[in-house]
Amino acid sequence: MNNIKKARLSKGISQTKLANILNISKQSVSAYENDSREPKLSTWKKMSTALDVSIGYLQGVSDIKDPEILESFDKFINTQKYDPKSDSFLINRKESLNVLNEISTNTFLKTAQAILSPETTDQKYVDIANNLSNRVSINEINTILKDVFCLLLDSASGDKKAKKYEDKIVELTERYDGSYEFIKQDMEIDKEIEKNKKNNSDI
Repeated sequence: MNNIKKARLSKGISQTKLANILNISKQSVSAYENDSREPKLSTWKKMSTALDVSIGYLQGVSDIKDPEILESFDKFINTQKYDPKSDSFLINRKESLNVLNEISTNTFLKTAQAILSPETTDQKYVDIANNLSNRVSINEINTILKDVFCLLLDSASGDKKAKKYEDKIVELTERYDGSYEFIKQDMEIDKEIEKNKKNNSDI
């Protein structure tokens, strides 16, 4: 059973609208969804673009929805060359790393676009995200975001330890609030406290 109907409903598109996009009849869309007719390859490709899911997912042969993931995976596989003499695959390290970096960057940009917007965030951070090219930084951000997201999910599910860490993260982000002024103020307060301690010990 294919996932055409599921993908269409998830996208909020009617059969009529999808039919117009694909330049086919509504009856054809219905037949495709019921598996009573098989779309041509060109139609699968158009549907994939229109519904923003992979062809494999539409056909019901893959659980991976994101077409970019499958495209990147195909690119990665294509960097491996089969050597009949040794009966093994030879890995082009440079090409493989380029593909993996591309996957990492796409993940980062998708996450950034989902979180940041000029309406709710300082434009500075939108610009930084769009122009960040340091692969090491991108990988670190992806990893930290994943870890924090999992921690927040644990906290939301009632994990008390995770809730304590969430409270600490919230406290730090509220104190920072996108400005170094809070950090400078804290440092000056700490200095003042140390100064008072020293003065009191001298008395």
